[in-house]
Amino acid sequence: MMKSILFVCTANICRSPAAEGILKTLVKQLGKENDFFIDSAGISNCREGELPFKLMRECALERGYELNHISRPLKAEDIRNFDYIIGMDASHVYILNNWVRVDAEIESKTIHLMSDFLSKYDYEGIPDPYNKDKANCELVLDLLEDACSVLLKNIISDKK
Repeated sequence: MMKSILFVCTANICRSPAAEGILKTLVKQLGKENDFFIDSAGISNCREGELPFKLMRECALERGYELNHISRPLKAEDIRNFDYIIGMDASHVYILNNWVRVDAEIESKTIHLMSDFLSKYDYEGIPDPYNKDKANCELVLDLLEDACSVLLKNIISDKK
């Protein structure tokens, strides 16, 4: 049975496409590409149609992750159709939960905070690296690698 995971951040140009790229790579390494549908979206449409933030793409590529997602805004259908919806910080989780509450067509969903899957780090939310330096992008990638690894283990074991 295929599992679908949607990562959500503000504009879908840094954190959520990075999480998407990392999780797709982990799934491919396990040979389970046919078992997962992984995507990302933004709360805002302000960067719709753009590639991820250039510095984030460069840092990710150095680690073997290709970030080629084209930014898109979140749609109600996404919330209806994805099994796991993961917000990068508390503001995203808040907006996602409110969307679920006001749209009667959307079944009750559990929205997750990405940092809840961290095992090696103590962060409340994944910080936004947009327009910051390489060290910030590297930190975000460190956090996302950790969280995606735990998330994948949880999904495979059907814990969360």
